[in-house]
Amino acid sequence: MNQQLAPLFQSIDLSSKLSALALSNFEELMALDFDHTQGLVERGTQQLRDACSDQGISREASELPEAIQSGMHVFIDLTRDTMLAVTDYQVAKFRLVQNQASEVQKEISAAFKQQLTLIQTSGTAGNRISKSPALSQKRAA
Repeated sequence: MNQQLAPLFQSIDLSSKLSALALSNFEELMALDFDHTQGLVERGTQQLRDACSDQGISREASELPEAIQSGMHVFIDLTRDTMLAVTDYQVAKFRLVQNQASEVQKEISAAFKQQLTLIQTSGTAGNRISKSPALSQKRAA
């Protein structure tokens, strides 16, 4: 009876391990998302504050072209820094997901190896379904 329930218990154990791993992986992804998002917002806010403090609103028309050009440089710098931060985030997330997939693959591989071992040992221990004597005699003849 215990051998008959072994695959069920192994499946439940695998399901439990994969669920815990999925929850852990989700937590890591969310932490990465929040950390990078917070860093991106802080960096952008600081750049905008610096740009606003450096550039006073000019009241003279002669300073307006320089102020616009300076504002465009700030905008371009902010856009560049944002794109670099997003690229860094994507690389970090890719590496994290790659590591997580590797962990899941190891768990599933170990479970398949256990199942294969169980199948092989049950196959060498004897047939699960006993053949009727009449059928065995017909095949022998």
